[in-house]
Amino acid sequence: MQYSIFMKLIVLFICFLTFGSAYSQKPDLTKLWVGDANNYLKVDSDAVGVELFWQYQGKKYASSLGYKYAVIGDTLRIIEQGSNNNTNHDYLIETLTNDKLKLNSLNTYSRILAFTEIENKVLTFRSQQNVYTDTINFEKLIFRSTTCYGMCPAMTFQIDNKKKMKFSGDRFAVKQGFYTAVLPGQLYTELLKVLAISDLDKLENHGNLNEDLSTYTLEVHYNNKVKFIKSAVLPFVTLQLRNLLLDLPDRVTLKKAERMEISFSQ
Repeated sequence: MQYSIFMKLIVLFICFLTFGSAYSQKPDLTKLWVGDANNYLKVDSDAVGVELFWQYQGKKYASSLGYKYAVIGDTLRIIEQGSNNNTNHDYLIETLTNDKLKLNSLNTYSRILAFTEIENKVLTFRSQQNVYTDTINFEKLIFRSTTCYGMCPAMTFQIDNKKKMKFSGDRFAVKQGFYTAVLPGQLYTELLKVLAISDLDKLENHGNLNEDLSTYTLEVHYNNKVKFIKSAVLPFVTLQLRNLLLDLPDRVTLKKAERMEISFSQ
């Protein structure tokens, strides 16, 4: 009888520790957050990247900057480092869940996280996974990467909605020359899922080129639209897509083919 009561107490204690630990876990701030003002917030363990897109007098602009940050109680402090002193931009964390982040600017004037004026100075973000859309009618994708001052692969390939792939490989690519392949169903589904969280309709071209880095050219045909980007630094929201595309030639069976043209529309 006493043994039975003792075992029950042990079970209850373990349950208490388990549920208590789960309850005490805070939502993770370190991820990519997609804002409602065409802005993106990429939070790492020691830095935050801020990406903004806006229009002014009919022209489109883009900005991508990195800052130090600190979380002080319920306040997110973005630290803008200057030559003489630092400027702190404080935001009250009104909401933080795994899917949603809502910030209220405590500064009188600050556009560091959004270029446009935000009503009541409130900024709302969703996790990248939460921008998933099932309304993308994928037609084809063309991707090119160039060499860099390292061992970056030079390659160009095209994938269509029949899972067919045309591949042209050059220096440091998995294969050199011309090849074809068919994507396995699971890999094709993975590609569609990543496209669905890449915020395609809002994507803007940075156009930042750097001779030390690879230049990435990405063209996605979907919903009778064409999204074209050429940059050494792709938008934050496409980084999962970029990583998948760089790995993709290693995950298919490439078959030798005759010379073929793989061309962008722009």
